[in-house]
Amino acid sequence: VAGRPCRKVAGDKSGYLYVQVADDAFHVGDFTVYLTCNVFDDGPRLVGVQYDSQAAESTIATQYRGGPGLVLLGTGKWVRRTVKIEHARFANGQNHGSDLRLAGKCAVARIELSDEAPAGFDPDRPVPAAELTANQVKIGNGMELTFGNDADANSALLFRAFGVTSVESYVTWQSVEDAGKGQWDWSHWDRQVAVLKQAGLKWVPFLIAGCAYATPKWFREGPQHHPYVCLDHGKPSKVESLWNPALKPEIDRFLAAFADRYRDTGVIESVLLGITGIYGESIYPAGPEGGWTADIPGPYHNHGGWWAGYDLAAADFRARLRKQYASLDKLNAAWGTKLANGDAVTTFLPDKAPNATAREDFVRWYEETMTEWSRWWVEVTRKHFPKTEIYLCTGGDGAPYLGADFTAQAKAIAPYGAGIR
Repeated sequence: VAGRPCRKVAGDKSGYLYVQVADDAFHVGDFTVYLTCNVFDDGPRLVGVQYDSQAAESTIATQYRGGPGLVLLGTGKWVRRTVKIEHARFANGQNHGSDLRLAGKCAVARIELSDEAPAGFDPDRPVPAAELTANQVKIGNGMELTFGNDADANSALLFRAFGVTSVESYVTWQSVEDAGKGQWDWSHWDRQVAVLKQAGLKWVPFLIAGCAYATPKWFREGPQHHPYVCLDHGKPSKVESLWNPALKPEIDRFLAAFADRYRDTGVIESVLLGITGIYGESIYPAGPEGGWTADIPGPYHNHGGWWAGYDLAAADFRARLRKQYASLDKLNAAWGTKLANGDAVTTFLPDKAPNATAREDFVRWYEETMTEWSRWWVEVTRKHFPKTEIYLCTGGDGAPYLGADFTAQAKAIAPYGAGIR
């Protein structure tokens, strides 16, 4: 390739280049080493580095722990790239008795492995600044282009080369206060902010509270926990209910603490709000059970349906009807019912409603409750971020059981200068 003999992975029939490390150099240990490759730069992309690892905390099989990737910018030349590999075991644990592999399409002329950093190597700047600047894509003035999720030093430089302006991160309440109320730990996000600043990128924190994985253990397992309960089966989720009166003060406190730490750092491009649902959207729980959202809280009941099956939701529905109809007689006339008192009113599946009017009243209340929840979230966020761009994360397809009336949400948050993603 370009005049040099090399090993090449075309990426069609084979996805990896396997490497065996000489056992008399590194074998069955806990090593910090530096991998340097002469690689042909036909990017832009990252060539993955996966290695046999000693680290017990790895979230994937330890034989294939992912390290920093080799950054390719598309220069059309042979380049040298170095990455730092930590907690390498090199016990021949990969396929074919190998110790590491390069993942993805690549052409490699030389591979070096050393326990000393090459001269001039900076893990925070793995690509020379001049090379990066010369190959950076320029996007239009005033445009913002966000990639997610999180970035190490190498991928951050690749993103910048793409013309990306910011990186999105799932900044959950759980990730900063899991040990106990008031026991804040910002170390993970401090490291991410440092990486982004070093690469000249901005940050879009996706501030999530309420989702099953986003609620701290002390709250999720304490007396203040009140999850959604489905009307279909009468089963609770682990997603925190928007009718939970204990939730608003905690969200306000989380947003205040985050703002105090990062608002004035100059790194935030915008904040994205994850207010409820499974992935943070402004919708009620929906989607399949299991998956990564159960990793932290454990398995929980989840499906597309109507999530108003308990006393807090029913009390709110009754309050709405009292305001709407003013008297029980007017409610009975509209619904065609003979309810003896207002407390007899409860939530119900729409197809079990007394008549079409009752069904419409329930669905409108269900959607408008989500709209108001969206408005409140934006209002309290604006209090803590008076000059920052704010986006509400909505989702779904507009089905009534999801609760998202897109136009109503847009109208509700417009007075605060917020947008929608």
